[in-house]
Amino acid sequence: MAYHRKERIDFQKLIASSEAARANLAEARIELKHKFDIVGRVNEAITSRPAAIIGGSVIGGFLLKKIFFGRAKRIPSGRADRKIKELKTERGFLVGLFALLLTVVKPAAKLYATKLLKDYFEKRNDSGGKGRPGLPKHY
Repeated sequence: MAYHRKERIDFQKLIASSEAARANLAEARIELKHKFDIVGRVNEAITSRPAAIIGGSVIGGFLLKKIFFGRAKRIPSGRADRKIKELKTERGFLVGLFALLLTVVKPAAKLYATKLLKDYFEKRNDSGGKGRPGLPKHY
């Protein structure tokens, strides 16, 4: 014998309810994916406001240095000269060569980084003579 249901199933309501649930799941998936995409969010923050990010990292580095290293101990001048001479005689040839190499490379790296930042900001602010980028010409 076949079993007959007494109430009538409204398939249109079931389909609409299923579509609404599917849409809610899709939105929740997109939100969750955005929430856990840390690398993408960091890249987006850096490209949207690089000056604030650079300033914040400089201030954060300064504060961390102060917290972890504090003040340097002051050595009386006569002892400081002897201490420097001792350190110079203790290190070997390769360490001295490496220190000399760092002394030469550090300013060059700073100049290169400055040039990259300058080029980035010029390219970002370059509007081709049309006024401010993103605004109509009459502004």
